[in-house]
Amino acid sequence: MAGIRKAIIPTLMALLSSVSCTNEGYETGDGKYSYLCTEFVDAYTSADTLVTRVVTDDDDTLGLLPNIRPSWVTRPDTVYRGLLYYNKVGNPVKAFSLAMVPVLKPAEKVEQVATDPVGLESVWASRNGRYVNIGLLLKTGVPDSVDARQWISVMRDGDYVSDQTGVYAIRLLHGQNGVPEYYTSRFFVSIPVDTLPTGHRVRLRVNTYDGEVVREIIL
Repeated sequence: MAGIRKAIIPTLMALLSSVSCTNEGYETGDGKYSYLCTEFVDAYTSADTLVTRVVTDDDDTLGLLPNIRPSWVTRPDTVYRGLLYYNKVGNPVKAFSLAMVPVLKPAEKVEQVATDPVGLESVWASRNGRYVNIGLLLKTGVPDSVDARQWISVMRDGDYVSDQTGVYAIRLLHGQNGVPEYYTSRFFVSIPVDTLPTGHRVRLRVNTYDGEVVREIIL
């Protein structure tokens, strides 16, 4: 498909926990491991491609000490979307990992619409109003061909578009593309909606293993 951004899914992905903060398994109080957190963030890189700070979906700015350089972060002075696992004690914080979260801007037109089924786990708007986040359960495995790549993308949904009533209608696209369905992995994508007025609705259409699902989020 031309003119559409795709998120290529790794063949086998580590399962990621949902956004949470917990002190389960540790003593309460202000100890070194009192609060282990996972949050969606915009991660900012320095001139030497180190992630030095992040802004959470609550618009909190956190410095990272030490700075980190995940393998998928390759550009200096750039903002990346990620899922940060860190110890929430003070600021700056200690980061344990930063997983990539693709940002998919809905395409206006596509040459081919692929809607292979997915598991839809969650859809929600970030508190700062910048993104609609989607949690997916994807079936994956080791393909016979190295060219078999599963992908996710998003397009404007012509069946539902109604700008006059404040509805931004989109559709999730998914190509299984020959990848076996042996395992289930959790995968997140974010859709930028910061240009939409507050109070507008995002209507998402998804083909799931249980049939077509429509979710509506008020910004």
